[in-house]
Amino acid sequence: MERKLELKEYTNEWIERFLKARKEIKNILGAEVIEIHHIGSTSIPNMSAKDIVDILVLVKDIIKIDTFNDDMNLNGYNAKGENGIQARRYFQKLSDDGVKHRIHVHVYQIGNKKAYEELKFRDYLRLNNSAFSRYLNAKKEGIQLCKNSIEEYQKYKAKIIRKLLEEADVYFNDSIKAEVDCSFSKEKTWFRYRAAAIIVDDSKVLLAKNSRDNYYYSVGGAVHSGETSYEAVIREVYEETGVVFDMDRLAVIHENIFWGKDPGFEGKICHEICFYYTMKVQNSLEIAHSSTTSCGYDEWVEWVAIDKLEQVIAYPVFLKDYLKSNQEEVIHIVTNRIE
Repeated sequence: MERKLELKEYTNEWIERFLKARKEIKNILGAEVIEIHHIGSTSIPNMSAKDIVDILVLVKDIIKIDTFNDDMNLNGYNAKGENGIQARRYFQKLSDDGVKHRIHVHVYQIGNKKAYEELKFRDYLRLNNSAFSRYLNAKKEGIQLCKNSIEEYQKYKAKIIRKLLEEADVYFNDSIKAEVDCSFSKEKTWFRYRAAAIIVDDSKVLLAKNSRDNYYYSVGGAVHSGETSYEAVIREVYEETGVVFDMDRLAVIHENIFWGKDPGFEGKICHEICFYYTMKVQNSLEIAHSSTTSCGYDEWVEWVAIDKLEQVIAYPVFLKDYLKSNQEEVIHIVTNRIE
């Protein structure tokens, strides 16, 4: 029976299908799994898509995945080898009639460029309304022009996908916004609007450190003019870690008032408003990535044990108490250190 090529309206059932499949895949591949992500059009809220959930699995050793083919097949995930993409392992799960595709699993070794392109593409379309609309329109045009030819449909979309990936590279590396921080300095005062992430895994929190200062600080940075805090935190975290994490929620709105001590800020009243978002780690993740601060110092990120935060200097000052509180609502915190 020929597969019918059609787009369906967005549905939360795609999320449920992903979550169920993620559990099955993790149980099969076990310790080889590093991360599992929902990708493709079904992972983008309000995007019309073919009724197929695409899943990206990042693993330690791609060669070892071949040894799991029998177990994957037994659980309904048909092994297809590379299936045209070098260094990938591809699996399909069909409906009971054996015709409709329900789930496509794309397995790559950690660090694979193609895998991270998938994540960048997904997050760019989640963030950029223009990119979302252009891609949706191209999909609708492709459905009309290509009838039921999957191959022709994929070829038709290839041009807009390449274009959007180029835009995503610019956005996440350099930002398509005017790179003007939402901050100002006047006489003895300084203000900044900032966005930062709270990323926790295995009782550790991800913090930044640099070669000049003796303290840790949250991963994040200034919001750019014309940019939302949501967009800013995804950009900043990517710049500092090289990883596009899944967003969870807005967690803390922090007003921080303090006397400046760093070079250039000595004696100034500093006032910062920061939106903290929690972000998700699918599985334990080692990050080997470095960058530089705006002043040119080497900067990196480290996993710091939460129970060790008492032994180091770490900002924001509320962090260690917040992480122990299990807060589920957005909270407003004011830290005034000049009173």
